[in-house]
Amino acid sequence: MTLKWVVQPLASAEEAKGAGWYRYTESGLDNVWLLGGVERHETAYGPGVSIKDVDGLNAAIANWIVERKSYWCGRELKFLRKRLNLSQKALADLLGYSDQQVRRWENDLAEMPNPASRLLRLLAREWETKARDRVPEFMRELLEHAVEAEGIKASMA
Repeated sequence: MTLKWVVQPLASAEEAKGAGWYRYTESGLDNVWLLGGVERHETAYGPGVSIKDVDGLNAAIANWIVERKSYWCGRELKFLRKRLNLSQKALADLLGYSDQQVRRWENDLAEMPNPASRLLRLLAREWETKARDRVPEFMRELLEHAVEAEGIKASMA
């Protein structure tokens, strides 16, 4: 069963908790709350949660991040990088930066430059719409083309 995930802003965390929303911290993001698609149950270790269609949910989150016109926080960048199945080194090679610089962006120690942000938006859109069935091959080809143009060594995680 595939769910249709809808992204919408909430007035406050208190509003979400009061309405029975589930805070999806497993995404690595603090601002993702779910209403529906969540099954709460008891386990031997206490309360548990099962989320239906996690891949669809993560795709909706990625699309929301990519479509927003604002600056990304480090956690959002990290979410996208992981969604694309890239290491910091591989993303750095694709964008023409060092892995240390990617680490700085992800830790909110530096702002990601607009050209790098635009390229990552394009990569994420392409990945979500066309290449999902052949992601490792697609990303490897893309990385090879990018580094070939720059004459640097490619690395994939």
